[in-house]
Amino acid sequence: MPTVISHSIVGAGIASFFKSAPRKKLIFAAILLAALPDFDTILMGIFGHESIFRHRGFMHSVFFAALAGICAAYLFKLKKWIEPRHFMKLAILFFIVTFSHPCLDGFSTGWKYGVGYLAPFDNTRYFLWMTPLPLAPLSPEHLFSQRGINLFLIEMSMLWTFGFGAILWNKQSDKAYLKILAILLWMICVATWTIRTMFPVE
Repeated sequence: MPTVISHSIVGAGIASFFKSAPRKKLIFAAILLAALPDFDTILMGIFGHESIFRHRGFMHSVFFAALAGICAAYLFKLKKWIEPRHFMKLAILFFIVTFSHPCLDGFSTGWKYGVGYLAPFDNTRYFLWMTPLPLAPLSPEHLFSQRGINLFLIEMSMLWTFGFGAILWNKQSDKAYLKILAILLWMICVATWTIRTMFPVE
């Protein structure tokens, strides 16, 4: 799985394409939603490894993402941060943001740990067709080791480039260099994904 930081940056990048809500509130909500599925690691410690909150289980499912997206969009509607007619579009956007987390986890399983995309109705752990993203260590000690540094460099080139590129592309500014910088970041993103897919290295 990627680190929570990378999940959040990708979520913020996705949300930046939505123009019908206050930008700062939208980005903040996206950061939280993109990181939310990993909250199951805390709940698993409370309710047990065999509970519905087993890691990469229900909170990594399409159903949880839909629920989280609807609830977050409803909050925006309740607070009158969006017009009622934009509710469904925002709910779909927040669903995509939340579901980006288990999708990226699926690309980083290395065919060792699957993701319960259909939990709790089907607890099968599914694997995606390629796994170019390395697994992030859960231990802080390992995260701040040489392995952790390499991990962050890979995530920066594969995930941060997408997120920050999207934010720059959608920034309300007439400065042309921001669009150029966004395109350059996306080119790095595509190139790294291509190389890591063709020549996988753990």
